[in-house]
Amino acid sequence: MPRSTRVFVLVVLVLLLAHCSRFERPSNDQIKEAIQKQIALKKAPDYVTEGVKHSPRVWKMLQRFYKNHEYKPVWTGENRLSIEDLVAALCRADEHGLDPGNYHLRAIRRLNQAAEEGDGEKRAEATAQVELAATYAFLTYGSHLRNGYARPKWDVNRDPAQVDDVLMAAANGKPVKEVLTELLPRHAQYQQLVKVLQQYREIVNRGGWGSLNAESKPEELVARLIEENDIKPAGRGQSVSSEEILAGLVHFQRRHGLKDTGKLDPTTLSALNAPASARVRQIEINLERWRWLPQDLGSRYILVNVPAFELRGFEDGHMVLRMPVVVGQEYKPTPLFSDRMTYIVLNPSWNVPETIAKEEVLPRLLTDPDYLTRNEMEVVDRIAKEVVDPSSIEWTSVDPESFEYRFRQKPGDGNSLGRIKFMFPNQFDVYLHDTPAEKLFEQTRRDFSHGCVRVSRPVDLAEWVLKGSTEWPREKLEAEITGKIEEPDGDAANEAASEEQNPEKTVKLPSPLPVYILYWTVWVEEDGSVAFRDDVYDEDKKLLRALPAQVARAGESKQACDLAE
Repeated sequence: MPRSTRVFVLVVLVLLLAHCSRFERPSNDQIKEAIQKQIALKKAPDYVTEGVKHSPRVWKMLQRFYKNHEYKPVWTGENRLSIEDLVAALCRADEHGLDPGNYHLRAIRRLNQAAEEGDGEKRAEATAQVELAATYAFLTYGSHLRNGYARPKWDVNRDPAQVDDVLMAAANGKPVKEVLTELLPRHAQYQQLVKVLQQYREIVNRGGWGSLNAESKPEELVARLIEENDIKPAGRGQSVSSEEILAGLVHFQRRHGLKDTGKLDPTTLSALNAPASARVRQIEINLERWRWLPQDLGSRYILVNVPAFELRGFEDGHMVLRMPVVVGQEYKPTPLFSDRMTYIVLNPSWNVPETIAKEEVLPRLLTDPDYLTRNEMEVVDRIAKEVVDPSSIEWTSVDPESFEYRFRQKPGDGNSLGRIKFMFPNQFDVYLHDTPAEKLFEQTRRDFSHGCVRVSRPVDLAEWVLKGSTEWPREKLEAEITGKIEEPDGDAANEAASEEQNPEKTVKLPSPLPVYILYWTVWVEEDGSVAFRDDVYDEDKKLLRALPAQVARAGESKQACDLAE
């Protein structure tokens, strides 16, 4: 080989080696050193939070994770997790009503490209930036899956996961997809709503459904009812009968909590004409609410759904009890919270709340002197705790703000609490109770109370919550609250009820029972049909305002994922 040729080959080899050296991946030690420098910052650097709101909580989680992991990289070092798997998971965030564009995909792509083009110390620093951006995205998304995107609006006992612990499990060998799945709500309703979300998005992608009016043709109504499976499509050459149309419309009305008239009345038309895109947003909002709950609600629990005006009892994941309820009025809403029922009270007296005493009872006494007698109410001295003769009080001169007495309604059939109240002591002073106003349960919209929840079948509920107690069978409960005494020969003698015969009695539950008073405007029934309800307290509207970037926007999400590839 000529000398000139040998020199040329040597130069080429040197250039190739220099090129390879330039793109040589930094060592773990180099990346570790760069990570340690970066996480010493009190606030997450801009490259980590690019395009999203900074979360001090997530940044602290990230710092804790790397300190516990001895600053070793998990995405960019040796034996690393797959960033591609992470990006794929983030791009599926819209399946849960979350926007992939919220999880730093553009930043990860840009930083990864910068790391590939860098050299030496700068490349180690750029690689550390990719590392921290990916971890921040994982922790942010994991926190949203486990704890919710928005601050919970319910006072519910929760078990928020430390997502950095979950990432540590991935660093120790668990696949990224598996550990993220473990953060999801485990409730069957959540998984069902995820599927329903996809179905309604497909309807939107097809153009949604048309608008109807009272003069719409039967075929237009049939087409609309087919969209949500209220009617099955007719076979080829066949048509849907008028009976099937009527049954389909009634099914639609029942799914929406409307009177099942089978007619295109204004409320039914309003529900039919709600845009499919609005239903998508409604489903996304309710998925978020499931993320606010603990993963385990208990083996036995009560769930009151305020917009549905309904109570359900569950055992081992199955509904075993269901009944209508009355909830608080819009201006006196039932609070949304959870606590544990520990006892019930039979034949309760009712201590009238101060607000009701001031706003309702005192004004009535000025125009109706017999009001207290007619409603079996007593006046009780607040300090002495003694019953006072109401005729001894000059009601016209009473100052509601400095009233020295309180009102108490005696036990009886006319008592506002009925014959049973169900107690789970809480800061809101709210409980479940019977009511003499049984006619209210015939209404489809039942927001009539001052905040407490009135139940339609109190004896059934009492029997269920006392399950496991041999001391209180149903027959004894009924005898206690009705005054029916069993005679020796087996015949029941119906004696006049009185406070002496039916005294107030406290009965302790065999074990505490979780009670959840929550707010669902979409859920899936046992037959697979999707139920929708009106936003009676405007909670959906409030949550939408809190989550302006959460609702998945297909175009932007796709663009973000395309950029990340």
